Amino acid sequence: MTNQPICILLVEDSEDDALLISREFKRSGLKYIMDRVETEETLLSKLANQDWDIVISDYNLPRFGGLMALQLVKQQDEDLPFILVSGKIGEELAVEIMKAGADDYIMKDNMTRLAPAVLRAINDAVIKHKHRAAEKKIRENEAHLRALFDSTIQAMFLVDKNLRILWLNEMARAFTLGIYRESAKFTI
Repeated sequence: MTNQPICILLVEDSEDDALLISREFKRSGLKYIMDRVETEETLLSKLANQDWDIVISDYNLPRFGGLMALQLVKQQDEDLPFILVSGKIGEELAVEIMKAGADDYIMKDNMTRLAPAVLRAINDAVIKHKHRAAEKKIRENEAHLRALFDSTIQAMFLVDKNLRILWLNEMARAFTLGIYRESAKFTI
C-alpha cells in the first residue's frame, strides 16, 4: 500500500459509534479520511461521485439495513471492500453476511480487529484486481494469437509432447478434412 490515507465511507447513523470507529483508527495509527452517510440516497451519491478504498457499515440502521448497504455497494463496484460492524450478530447471520459478499464483520465489543481487517480487506481487493487484470490480459493475448493462427495461409498444429493435437488452425482443419475425404474414397 502507498503512504496515502485510506478513504473510508462509513454507513452509520450514530454519531457516538462513528466516533468509536474513528478513535479505533487513530489508536491503531491508521492514516485515513472518513466520510459518514446515513441514508441509501447519500450512500449511492457518494459511491457514484468519489473513489473509496473501503466501505464500513453498521448492521442496524433505521432507514435501511447493513445487508441492503452491502448489496448497493456490490452493485456499484463488486470489488470494493465492505466490512459490516454490529453490536450483536448471530453465527447464522454472520455466515449470511459473508456469503452476500462482505469481506469481514466486526463486533462492536471487539473493535481492535477493525484496523487490521480494513488493511487485509483492501490488500485482498488489490490482489483480486491485479489477478482479474492479468486474466483479462491472458484472454486478450490468447484471442490475438488465435486470430493470427487462423488468418495465416499455412496449416498450423499445436501438439503436446505425445504428439496429440491440442489445437489446429482453419487451414489445418481444411487440410486434414481433405485427407480424410480422399482416404475414405479408397476404403473397401
